[in-house]
Amino acid sequence: MSEKGLPLGLVYNKLWNRKDSHQTEYKRSSLPIQLKESFRWIECMRKAREYLVNEEIVLVSDREGDIYEAFEEAYDLDVDVVIRCQHDRVLEEELKISELLSLEKVKGRHRVVIPGNGSRKKRVANLALRYRRIELKSRPNDQRTQQNKGRKDIELYVLDATEEGGSLSWRIITTLAIESAEVAKEVLNIYSKRWNVELYFKSLKTGCTVEDCRLGEAGKLIKYISLMSVIAWRIFWINFVGREDPEESSEKVLVRNEWKTAWLMLNRNKIKEGKVKKSEMPDVAPGLREAIHWIAGLGGFLRRKGDGEPGLITFWRGWNKLQNGLEIYELMA
Repeated sequence: MSEKGLPLGLVYNKLWNRKDSHQTEYKRSSLPIQLKESFRWIECMRKAREYLVNEEIVLVSDREGDIYEAFEEAYDLDVDVVIRCQHDRVLEEELKISELLSLEKVKGRHRVVIPGNGSRKKRVANLALRYRRIELKSRPNDQRTQQNKGRKDIELYVLDATEEGGSLSWRIITTLAIESAEVAKEVLNIYSKRWNVELYFKSLKTGCTVEDCRLGEAGKLIKYISLMSVIAWRIFWINFVGREDPEESSEKVLVRNEWKTAWLMLNRNKIKEGKVKKSEMPDVAPGLREAIHWIAGLGGFLRRKGDGEPGLITFWRGWNKLQNGLEIYELMA
């Protein structure tokens, strides 16, 4: 994604399945990192650097990415990370991260919009910002193990954003140097892009319904998921561009036959009833917003004044219908 959140595509796609394990927590913790599930974060980081050789990379992850090896790898690969903090580690003077942050004064404030969903209304949250530099110990509690014998202490920054008088709280650990409130706000904005990952997988699972696929062979399933991953990105991309540049020509993201088919399918009943003629089809591509509304209309979007913009899944349903109509349109043409 770009800094503004534009989904640029897929760099690397890791497919894996969780194997049944009856190991104790002690045995799991003593495994080398290459045999742990969390190694996929490091693997994807390496692939990102391999394919984006000269690019500045900031990798964003949720709590699962909060592992020492990820920060170590980030420095080795010259990749920055912004990770939701999971472990309240013991640091200097035997104080935990949360205890050190509680000693810091509020260094800034930031307003964020919390989007609504079916059970929650959209609202604005006022966050108090505290941040500081920390050293991640290579050997917690001075314990020497096979895993940490080659480690060294790592310099990181931790940011706490807590809603004043509310329940929202984010604690983020990053390699980016947070030395001012403005940088802290930038880090928060970077982390807020992580929600787009959830929207992407919603498109992949609910829209593309990859979990309902019943292909009998793993090789075929991998090819199917790979194809659907690209299609899910395109749906996500079209919706984002449509909201950012609604008046832009729809041919920026659609081919001519796609928007023409959408117009014909949306008006087919009126054409049958004689209320609209095929000759009334526009010669010039409509704006992006209008074309997206046409496609979403095929998926159930009613296009009323108070309906707002169509959701990702409504657009996806319309897109599926459009593909069937497109094939017929091209055959007839």
